[in-house]
Amino acid sequence: MTGQRISDDVKHIVVRMKAAGAEVSDIITYTGLAKRSVQRIIEYHRKHGTVQRLPSGTVGRPRIMQHEDNMFLQGMIHHAPDRFLDELQAQLESQQKVRASVATISRHLKEMGYTMKQVSRVRSRVFFVRGRRYASQALSSIQPMLTRCDRWSVLPALSLDGILALKIVEGSFDAISFMEFVELCLLNMNPYPARNSVLVMDNCRIHKSALIREMVESK
Repeated sequence: MTGQRISDDVKHIVVRMKAAGAEVSDIITYTGLAKRSVQRIIEYHRKHGTVQRLPSGTVGRPRIMQHEDNMFLQGMIHHAPDRFLDELQAQLESQQKVRASVATISRHLKEMGYTMKQVSRVRSRVFFVRGRRYASQALSSIQPMLTRCDRWSVLPALSLDGILALKIVEGSFDAISFMEFVELCLLNMNPYPARNSVLVMDNCRIHKSALIREMVESK
């Protein structure tokens, strides 16, 4: 690849193989790069925390996050791949004393080869270069993780004074769980025509129980 421009993707592979413990000679064999090119990429990433070329000269502000901050983020993601950007932001400020915006963190993750914040755990598959064994994470981008979640229903009772009652159930509300919710509402309501004395519901079937009407009228 002598004389050709080295893409950022190839540079990321060099950095990841080096982080996984690969020897320079093995990186050369895998990528086909010259030894000097590999060393230059590794050194540039060590100094600047990115493989992308920074603008020359002194124009612009210095980068908020340095190489050690990028390594801190990478370690956090590998330790807990389901973290969100705002969680990374809080940990970065707490432990590294770096105040970076979510957009800045997202950009640095993208520069390191992460395309989304929520990522899957690295697969256990390995690859071999000249007889040496390395983890697949050194070469593969971390992919988005899609998981099926339990469904929950949230039902608040709203008034001019704020929320009078709130009930959360797993799945959907039925007649029994809705009656329990109405009981919570009535604890904070008053007889008509006092304040918070009118209960307004829509035409849902579970709202039409005769027991609910008796509960309200007895209040």
